[in-house]
Amino acid sequence: YQNALEVYDRHAYPGNWAHVQNGICVTLRRLGSAKRQSTTLEDAIAACRSALAMADPLLERRRWVTVSGNLAAALAALADVKGSAEALREAVSVLDRTLEVIDRTNEPLNWARAKHDSGWMLTKIGLLERDKSAVKTAIIAIRDAMNEFKSDMLPAYSNTARTTYADALMALGRLEYRSDAETAVPLFSQVEEVHGKLVIETERDEVSATGSAG
Repeated sequence: YQNALEVYDRHAYPGNWAHVQNGICVTLRRLGSAKRQSTTLEDAIAACRSALAMADPLLERRRWVTVSGNLAAALAALADVKGSAEALREAVSVLDRTLEVIDRTNEPLNWARAKHDSGWMLTKIGLLERDKSAVKTAIIAIRDAMNEFKSDMLPAYSNTARTTYADALMALGRLEYRSDAETAVPLFSQVEEVHGKLVIETERDEVSATGSAG
């Protein structure tokens, strides 16, 4: 990537330069996550910011959305390594801006993925900061994403969203239990219900796959 940056001048070839920076971001994020290195992840974030600065959300929407998603992922990875909610909150802000650009009607899958990731991050924020409002917002976001992930067409996405939804409900139940156990009980019941449906659908998919293979 460094050799490519020497070839593509930022001002003469802005698109190519930004593409290389995005590639650096993804590579460093994977490396930093694997090795639990915050400095590497910070370099990944810097590369994504550089790439994002060269993309116009109106003129280069697809590239802008892609790089924004990579930036949010790098920020979330940094938050995981540091155990801090600050980077997660910034990642959610990035995804919120992305959701303003993505057309839900024409790109339901991209919209739902961004919405789901935002909900997942809000759940983690809620647990780190014991913030019930963040988890409640997460539950709404994940539920919205689930409405776009049609289980019969996108089983992998649907199952992931169900698991994330159950995690969010469980997180809220734990936070509520600290102050009001009575309020928490229905939430735990919902978690069991979601997990039950997930098991049924997973078994159904396995049977369908076996039948197709036969």
